[in-house]
Amino acid sequence: MVSDLFDPRGSHGQGPLFLNELLTAIGIPPVGVRDVVRVNREVLTEKQRRIDIVVETPSVLLGIENKPWAGQQHNQLVDYRYELKRRAGAVGKPFVLVFLSDQEEKTAKGEVVRISYQPMEDRPSLHSILTSVIGTIRAERTRAFVADLIDYINVQFGEGQVIEEGDEPYVQAVVAEFESGPIRKKALATVLLSQQMLHARILNEIGDFLLSELRAKVMSDFVADKASLWESLNEKWEGFRRA
Repeated sequence: MVSDLFDPRGSHGQGPLFLNELLTAIGIPPVGVRDVVRVNREVLTEKQRRIDIVVETPSVLLGIENKPWAGQQHNQLVDYRYELKRRAGAVGKPFVLVFLSDQEEKTAKGEVVRISYQPMEDRPSLHSILTSVIGTIRAERTRAFVADLIDYINVQFGEGQVIEEGDEPYVQAVVAEFESGPIRKKALATVLLSQQMLHARILNEIGDFLLSELRAKVMSDFVADKASLWESLNEKWEGFRRA
């Protein structure tokens, strides 16, 4: 999915829109609509490792290591930089290795460009790249997909760090509770795990009420397409219809 977004010939149909936003974010000249750009996945290194994505533009060789959850292997980024340097030297271009992750790089510190998933003040993010271009996406289907991807990043990786001065009392209160022992830690974890379940239960009760009202006051043959309103909203289906 990530390689398709940054491929001007990707299925999104937006040409170099996403790639150019990425290049601009990391200080690399954008490509033109007629420029030849090659995007390859799982590029093998001399040490039999695989760089997730390699993008070759007329001016640069760009490697992207996409690591949302998995841990970093020993000297992984160092090996990727060496491979990119070797390949870039062969074609006479500079190279850049992008580490797409919310993790700190364990090796090659200061030698890679780190892009986070969630918004950060001190670096570009996939979230900011997507939100910067969503208003210029011409295809409705692609625009809806990118909007869903932004929502996914918010859910999976958070909506940025809690860094506002007004958030400090909240942060300190949570830290104090967390450091008060295992019972408090368990309580906090229970709340975090239960919030989605509670949300689903509330929505389902609303759905049951609406369905009963429809049957009682409009038509008795209204049925639910899905088992619950939560499932309907989650899959963006219509909740009710005539049987």
